[in-house]
Amino acid sequence: MSIETILTANEQVIFADRPQLYSLIKRVNDRVRQSDQGLADAQHQLRLAKTGLYKKRLIISALNSTHANLVNEALYESIILPSTSKNDSSSSIKTLRDVQSHVQQLSDQIREYLGLQPGKSISREVERLQARLTKTQEQSVDKTAAIHSMLSIMHDILRKTIDISTELLIVHKLQRQRCMDETLVEILKQRAITFELKLQAMTGRILEDTYTQSSLDALKCIKDILDRDISQKQSEVLLVRNQVAQYEGISEFGAIVKEYAELRKNIAIQKELITQFDACST
Repeated sequence: MSIETILTANEQVIFADRPQLYSLIKRVNDRVRQSDQGLADAQHQLRLAKTGLYKKRLIISALNSTHANLVNEALYESIILPSTSKNDSSSSIKTLRDVQSHVQQLSDQIREYLGLQPGKSISREVERLQARLTKTQEQSVDKTAAIHSMLSIMHDILRKTIDISTELLIVHKLQRQRCMDETLVEILKQRAITFELKLQAMTGRILEDTYTQSSLDALKCIKDILDRDISQKQSEVLLVRNQVAQYEGISEFGAIVKEYAELRKNIAIQKELITQFDACST
């Protein structure tokens, strides 16, 4: 039973001639309510702090993700693309042009040596020579394709290296941030302990203020009243038990008592209705 219930239920009975005791208990109730409100405020502040910490972690994760993307894009544009464009396109075009120029020069020299006019067919030897040159050109193209494949493999390796480096960087930052988070959590724990100690101190002051000599006398008076009431009820219960023990049908006594209680309740209701009817008729 709370203090407010005691004050409400027994204000007219117990505290009629004890205004000081009533004021004291009411003041204690107000102090307890203030302490509960202070504890609720502290819990609310702790929830706000946890929410702020969660938001900070989300922001840091977003920044780390953005930073990783920027690093990948910068390295790709500054290293991979220039190397790919130089080694792939320029080299392959230059090789192809050199082969074509070399073939054309050889063909012109042979035609000039044989005295052939442009547009006429050359001899079988020249055809075999041209076939060899074509094969050399095809081998050159195959070699260029192999170089392209090697560059693609190097590109993948470099990409993986960049990803691993970026992950290591993020892990390093998160480890540092985790240390910061643990420090913040420790500070919040210390604050919570401080609030708890403060609440205990407030409770001690309330108890010290409550149990003065005058309040002890009043509490002793209340205790005596309760003791007498309890003793009286115990005596009544003992008397009823002795009376019940005289009945032979003790197993049926519970139903009899219940029926008796219902009967008394109905009689009380009828009396109340009669009283109200008499009041209305007069």
